Amino acid sequence: MNKKHIILIILLIITGIFFNACNHDKSHHNLISIPKNAKALPKALFITTGINFNEEDPALPSAIVLAIQELGKNGIPVKLEDRDILFKKEELSKYQILILLTAKNIHDADREFSLSYMTDAELNAIKQFVREGGFLISGNNVGRNTYEGDDRILEKGELNPENYALSEVYGLILKEMNIKGYEVIGLKKTFKEEKKAGYDDDIWITTGVKAISNQLDTLAIWQNGKNIYPAITRNNYGKGISYLIALSDWLVPANDGGDAGIAQIEKFYEQVAQDYYDKNDLPVRQNIWPNGCDAAFAVSFNAGDTLPSYKFVLDKLKHQHINPTFFVNGTIKDRIRKYLKKQKVGLASSGYLYADYAVLDFSDATQDILLNEMVWQEKFKGFRFPYTTPSYNGMQALSNNDYTYESSISANNIDFIHGSVVPYNLVLSNDDFYQTTNILEIAPTYHDDYFFIGKLKTKEYKTPQQLQNDILRYGQYLQDYWNYAVKPNKGLMLVLAHPDLTGHNEQTFAALQSIIDTVKNQNVWITDLPKVMNYYKNNYHVSLFVKSGKKQTKLYIRTENDASIKNYSVQLTFKPESVTSTIGNAEIREISNNYFIVFDAVNGQLVTIGK
Repeated sequence: MNKKHIILIILLIITGIFFNACNHDKSHHNLISIPKNAKALPKALFITTGINFNEEDPALPSAIVLAIQELGKNGIPVKLEDRDILFKKEELSKYQILILLTAKNIHDADREFSLSYMTDAELNAIKQFVREGGFLISGNNVGRNTYEGDDRILEKGELNPENYALSEVYGLILKEMNIKGYEVIGLKKTFKEEKKAGYDDDIWITTGVKAISNQLDTLAIWQNGKNIYPAITRNNYGKGISYLIALSDWLVPANDGGDAGIAQIEKFYEQVAQDYYDKNDLPVRQNIWPNGCDAAFAVSFNAGDTLPSYKFVLDKLKHQHINPTFFVNGTIKDRIRKYLKKQKVGLASSGYLYADYAVLDFSDATQDILLNEMVWQEKFKGFRFPYTTPSYNGMQALSNNDYTYESSISANNIDFIHGSVVPYNLVLSNDDFYQTTNILEIAPTYHDDYFFIGKLKTKEYKTPQQLQNDILRYGQYLQDYWNYAVKPNKGLMLVLAHPDLTGHNEQTFAALQSIIDTVKNQNVWITDLPKVMNYYKNNYHVSLFVKSGKKQTKLYIRTENDASIKNYSVQLTFKPESVTSTIGNAEIREISNNYFIVFDAVNGQLVTIGK
């Protein structure tokens, strides 16, 4: 090869690189620009120390569960983060609603993480967030102390715009008051006709004593005779709104140590959502599931011992186009392992051997998780702890080994609140350590088949009727869980069963079959765990901006990290006449007299809806 050929080849390579770079830049810069007056569909950020693994039964605090579920069904996905995000303005700007509650269990921490200790930089970041259009839900004493520990109220006996950036945001000068003997009286909207008896003991709280905003709206008051102070306020500040809850316990259920009923808390978050849509004149809201579905349904199995039971449940579900996920361990018999691999079913891990991860240190937990991967020759993405009993070291090991979802913290919402029927990312706390993870918690049903028909394993049934009675009880539980825990919250029902029990025979399969028949006749996304995980992971990285006029409404889609969602859906407040999209297809769907637009959410997508 002569010198001229070499030079020519080099020139061609350089030209090719330049051409590809130009094309890349062109595809990036050719995105249709988002108008300045377009409004973002809201996403919420809840600052918390998350699940406390020092507790006997580690679970997400019920106050956070209610926020996730209520905002979710109103079209607002919720992300959980520790307070470090307050130092990251660019990350903070991706959200439109910020929740800062200081109640016990929601945010337990020493100074480094406590919400009552804040730098001026953090307070100013929150102030800017609201001024630029964000909604702030604030509990009492947020940032009252400097990070060094000085009480900002001591110098002048009050918190005002000179010593406390949030004073202007709240529209109030605040002082510390003893509310002994004061009762709380709701005045309007969400809190109308709500009334709480006076407190018998000395309770010192920071509350407003003087309004400094002419756009302040008092939703509830403290009252003791003629003495009245604002208890819950809403203030328009800049382009945004702040809600000051003078006692964070008012957003914590009474049966969890708080001071409010579940219905009242749900009404509050519903009102916040409506306030956001009203203030921004948004005729569109995200639907929590694809295709305009009202809820979602999936099936999972823990490990079993008999191959015929696996074959039975897979045959039953395959004919109904349901793809279950099997959580497997290293003790499963070789013939079952080979069968499951051959069938190419969805697999997730329950670790190799240990039944109790609480006794394992980080190293042993990691080893058990990786050993199961080696035995199965599978890079698992999902995990369920044995006996659905999670541990802190186990969670840390999952996070360090890039697991994307976990399914141990079961959801109740029938007898009491435990876990969320809406998936959420995990924030972990243990002693003085706190960590936000990218692991998605997908909660199974609180009770599994073993709870009802576990006596099959020990052969305790003396008559066929005893077994039948328990199968009927299990079937009724699944129906109640669907009707009272999942549907009202537009959540996900994840059945947790065992091949050796539910798959014992036709009779024991009847309970699962009954709930499958129910959901198939409703507007439900019947799916599997990997699809749920992918949907939620991508949804965190999809943003929609809306510009609405008299003749049409336009949706501008932006995504991060190459995220995309097929059959993404939004609900409209009006009847659409037409719809077009610049990428792929978009269609109008009418479901139960509600109108939805379904399209593919990809970066640069523009959806135009005719009125």
